[in-house]
Amino acid sequence: LNPPFKTERYRSNGFEPYQQVGGAFAAPQAAPRKPKDLRKLGEWLKMTRELEERRKRAENGDD
Repeated sequence: LNPPFKTERYRSNGFEPYQQVGGAFAAPQAAPRKPKDLRKLGEWLKMTRELEERRKRAENGDD
């Protein structure tokens, strides 16, 4: 029943963009995380605490 030569090509229907799945909508890969500079974080936390104390003192009039 099979003909000796196959005349149909693999993509005889032409370009069908909706049949291609996954190429255009691939999930973005997460960027590698950079190590955090804990020294800068500690300095920032210290600075924000000092500012909070200054604000509380200014509100109470303890200047």
